[in-house]
Amino acid sequence: MRPGAGLLIALAALGGCWWPLEIAPPALQKIALCLPTGWALKALHQLISFGSGFEAVLVPLAVLLGFGAAANLLAARFFRS
Repeated sequence: MRPGAGLLIALAALGGCWWPLEIAPPALQKIALCLPTGWALKALHQLISFGSGFEAVLVPLAVLLGFGAAANLLAARFFRS
């Protein structure tokens, strides 16, 4: 296994990729919202499980855009040639 694979698996579990966050303890639910996977799965769960419309996923999408912008800024800073 590659060195980063264990970290990725742990972050996926914390983000809710292995089980629905609704059955997780409240502390784990808060931790999941610190990760992009938590927000992505929250939006997906709203659409699939609850049949919500697009307006229900606007906040998670905005947060994911923020994660993406932050990642791009970090990449631009650290990978300048």
